[in-house]
Amino acid sequence: YFRKSTCVCARARARVLLLYGRFNITNIAGDPGQQCETFWSGMLEWQSELVKMLAAKGEGGRALLPMLSVVHDKVNFFEANEKAYLNERRMVDKMGTGGWVRYYEFVRGETAYQVLENMKVEAKMGIPVVMHVYMNSADEDLTTHIALFLIVRGDYFFFMASTGWFDDDWHWNQAYDREYGRPLAPPRTFVPPAGEGGIGWTRNYTHCDVTLLCEHANATGCV
Repeated sequence: YFRKSTCVCARARARVLLLYGRFNITNIAGDPGQQCETFWSGMLEWQSELVKMLAAKGEGGRALLPMLSVVHDKVNFFEANEKAYLNERRMVDKMGTGGWVRYYEFVRGETAYQVLENMKVEAKMGIPVVMHVYMNSADEDLTTHIALFLIVRGDYFFFMASTGWFDDDWHWNQAYDREYGRPLAPPRTFVPPAGEGGIGWTRNYTHCDVTLLCEHANATGCV
């Protein structure tokens, strides 16, 4: 696939460089806040044009679906804050919920932090999501990571885990063979009893019940 797509990627990269040149932050007028607003407004225009270009010029008549790897920071999530130059809601308002995939890199189940709540919103809105776990070793237990995925899972959600990006870094795991079933309802948040954690999430599936308990209210130390 990568060999076949080389020419397509090269053409896309050339177009991206041209688009980026239009929205360079260098010499933007105004104070830092105004500069960031101008820059990210341009970036939204760039992303929108790129998504349309890839959808229209896929190899062999097939549309290419770009994965947007946005930094895991509250500035880039749905929650409101005074510095939300690239709040994800602005991306959705500009590009819609189809034609692109939200990609999460370096996700770990024991540090669910803000990605969990954000992916819940994306699932509700119908945004496709890819969640990539970087494993500490090839034989690492994936239970906690898959629990996080099952808690937030929506339509067109995909899970993957590896120790790197080369062929030898990817291995089939017995956890993939288990039948988890279909979710019966959205996830629920709860406060565990004293001494058992700071926050928790649970979700019922047709073949299992999933619970993620975190030691701290900021969703770290989760099992």
